Amino acid sequence: MLGEISLWLVEEARRRLKVEVCSVMILDKEKEELIMIASMGLPKEVIAVAHGRVGKGVAGWVAAEGMPLLIRDINEDIRFMGMRKKGRYYTDSLLSLPIKKNGEMIGVLNLNNKHDHSPFSEEDLNKAMELVAEACQKLYSAEIAKLYEVPEKLKERTSELNSIFLFSQKISASLYLSEIMNAISEATLALLDPEIIIIMLFAQKRVWLFTKGEPTKPLFVRVRSHIEEKLSVLTEKSLSSEFDWTTVKMEGQISEIPTKKGFSSSISLPLSSGDKELGLVSCLRSQPFTKDELRVFAIITNTASVAVDKAILYQKLEEELDETRRELLSSEKMATVGKITGKISHDLRNPLALISLCLYILKDKVKDAEAIVYLDRIEGSYNRMNRLCEELLDFERKIELEKKEIDLHQTLRDSLAFCEHNLTKIQKILELSPEATLILVDQRRLEQVFTNIIQNASESMGEEGMLRIETKRLKIDKQDFVRVSFSDTGTGIALEIREKIFEPFFTTHSKGIGLGLAICKEIVEKHGGKIDVESKLGLGTTFNILLPI
Repeated sequence: MLGEISLWLVEEARRRLKVEVCSVMILDKEKEELIMIASMGLPKEVIAVAHGRVGKGVAGWVAAEGMPLLIRDINEDIRFMGMRKKGRYYTDSLLSLPIKKNGEMIGVLNLNNKHDHSPFSEEDLNKAMELVAEACQKLYSAEIAKLYEVPEKLKERTSELNSIFLFSQKISASLYLSEIMNAISEATLALLDPEIIIIMLFAQKRVWLFTKGEPTKPLFVRVRSHIEEKLSVLTEKSLSSEFDWTTVKMEGQISEIPTKKGFSSSISLPLSSGDKELGLVSCLRSQPFTKDELRVFAIITNTASVAVDKAILYQKLEEELDETRRELLSSEKMATVGKITGKISHDLRNPLALISLCLYILKDKVKDAEAIVYLDRIEGSYNRMNRLCEELLDFERKIELEKKEIDLHQTLRDSLAFCEHNLTKIQKILELSPEATLILVDQRRLEQVFTNIIQNASESMGEEGMLRIETKRLKIDKQDFVRVSFSDTGTGIALEIREKIFEPFFTTHSKGIGLGLAICKEIVEKHGGKIDVESKLGLGTTFNILLPI
């Protein structure tokens, strides 16, 4: 401030008083020295050493006495006679005036060498005194303005902090992403006044675009280019075309059309929580952003990061809760269906028992070959109906296990023999490990699982194919298990339905009601085991059963 006014003073003195050389020296009270801070017309070598002691020389005398000094001819003034010979002054006449602020000495104005080489006059002295007074007034006004500037900055800072506080309150109370995005845009618009705000969430593949005025096609092109540039740095193989866009119009107008290279000024900061990169916020406008605005923007994005992370978690929990509700509703429906189907199964058992008895009697008495074929068909239908009833009863009632130590391999052979009538043209390969023979299980239930999987394989392969049954002993987390694998060369299971095959009542066959695999899964899990499936369309399917030993 003092330096600027000193420069103005020497410029005005040179212009108004028509002088060739002028300078301003400031008083250092502690050292009692005068230091030159502004000058015109002096060589650099003189400026480099230009300083003086209070009381010494012309400027020193003025600083000590506090009075202006007019010397028409320096050689005739007894106080400074001989100074001209030292080469420090380049005129025979000079003016030196004190510069005071509120009556206190702060410096000296030195003038010498008028353009017309005439000596300084009383009129020149008065003009110089007026000029110094004007400079002191400017200095006073500048200091007053500075005093008012602090409260004004404090007022701006208070308003800024209040806006940030309100933003924090609003955003922390929200659990929905749309509300948080609007809060971010409102705070950013109020504090930074951007023309465009872009908010991206990477995992959700969402973009919110806030623009002043109507978003035009060229604007979208520039924005997409900006986003592509950021995505190429921050994410892998993500394109803006893969994101869902939400566009919101803000108050105001865009001041200029974005150039081909982009926007005049932009700032971008990430939304992150710990080591998670949640997204990015970008602000664009025609005027450059300041360091203070970048600081405010960082506060906004840091606050928003916490809220966005919380909202994403809340959204995930809501989805899981909805899924749990659907599953609960489904389980309640299943319980009702189970009771109904259980009653139906009980009602069917009596007529089925009668059919079985009649078949036994007829097959013993009938000798006609054609009639026997029909009786075999009836028996096949009876077996299928009886199996369905067993499945319905198993689904309705709680499965209880009666474990005992059995020979696993013999149980597999018995199950295979039970299904032999459906496997006459199927190649059967048994690869049974000698280490995996004895196991503690419910034999009847395990046979039920094996026969169900074998029958499914038979239906998938049709009349020809290959069924491979393999056992292998495994150690998982220091516990012994046996894995039983059933691999067929059937049609395979499509990926989109693979996860559903163990759900109750899910089936892709015209025959059956889709309870077999659901019951198999329950039986295996009751034993502390697991069942999974691997399949390729057109190549076949493998069911793996893992049971603890």
